[in-house]
Amino acid sequence: MKSLTKLPKKHLYYILISSSIIIFSTALETLMAVKDVNMFQQWMEAAYEGINISTDEAFNAYISANLIYFMFKLVVPISISIHSYFAYYKLKINGLFIFIWSVLVSGSMAYVLFEWNFYSIFYYFNLAGYLVLLITLLSLINVIEKSKTL
Repeated sequence: MKSLTKLPKKHLYYILISSSIIIFSTALETLMAVKDVNMFQQWMEAAYEGINISTDEAFNAYISANLIYFMFKLVVPISISIHSYFAYYKLKINGLFIFIWSVLVSGSMAYVLFEWNFYSIFYYFNLAGYLVLLITLLSLINVIEKSKTL
């Protein structure tokens, strides 16, 4: 099968570094959200308006909601990092690899983009990480085309 190509080391590093930037900035953003009392108060007023609930129960729900949101945002960067690592050492890549991960990264980038969280520096780090990830994936098309001509 000539359509299978080895993932170049440079592209692996770009994927791993941009994914780690996304993971780190998302972790810091979640940490800041969980530790901010004002955000908790706003969330409690919006979520439990007119409901009598203790602050401890509401805080547990707030932390759980933020951690679930955190894990949901990390599925794509962690998955592409693991898959790229194995693609470099054991597997090979083809156009399907690029297509599937480009769609997933674009969806995750749109999910982050439509948060409209302009006041957070982590918002911009996440967008930059996803943009680098998408450009790296699309540049793999040239790598596959060059390997076909050899």
